Amino acid sequence: MLAANKDLGKVYGLLQYRPEDKEIPHITGTNYRVDQIYCLPYQTWGLSPEDISKDKKLPLEAILQAIKWCENNSETLWDTIKKESEEAGLD
Repeated sequence: MLAANKDLGKVYGLLQYRPEDKEIPHITGTNYRVDQIYCLPYQTWGLSPEDISKDKKLPLEAILQAIKWCENNSETLWDTIKKESEEAGLD
């Protein structure tokens, strides 16, 4: 277990960091990074957390935690996405 997961779990119990991805957490037990919930479905398409929960077949609480993490860590979120885009040559 990553040490960062201990702190993350105190606030966001359904999220976890992975060894290969220490900047943006995933929803525990899935391959969904929180930005995959927040950026397109929630922010761009305007889906409600309830609709995302149904569409992704994930607990509503996990969706709410993903959104909350993104909103509370927006600088880390956007800096990481920008860095990953540059590394992939998509900037």
